[in-house]
Amino acid sequence: MSVVAMIDEPQGDDERAFNVPVCSEPAYRDVIKPRALALELTLCVGWGTMTEVDSTLVPEFIRQIDVLAADIQSASDVSEEMKEHFEYRFNNLLNRIKAAVLKRSDVAFTLG
Repeated sequence: MSVVAMIDEPQGDDERAFNVPVCSEPAYRDVIKPRALALELTLCVGWGTMTEVDSTLVPEFIRQIDVLAADIQSASDVSEEMKEHFEYRFNNLLNRIKAAVLKRSDVAFTLG
């Protein structure tokens, strides 16, 4: 299984096609979730069961992803390969979310 980001209530084909891969379930369980819990990044903790990010939470979600990404990059227990993987996935996720928000300010997302 894997964690993906989707747009809630898509309006149009481009929003229906929004399906951004974030990580595998083991990567979430073993790397992301423990760090998110330790850093109290509440919007990054529930991806295994689904996290709703409504339009009012998007700025906070972006902030939390940035904190999580920085923590992973500085971690001594994460391989360089995994660091590169997460850097690519998080950058892609944030770029796609920001582009969606520019098109529609009330867009909401689900990760899970």
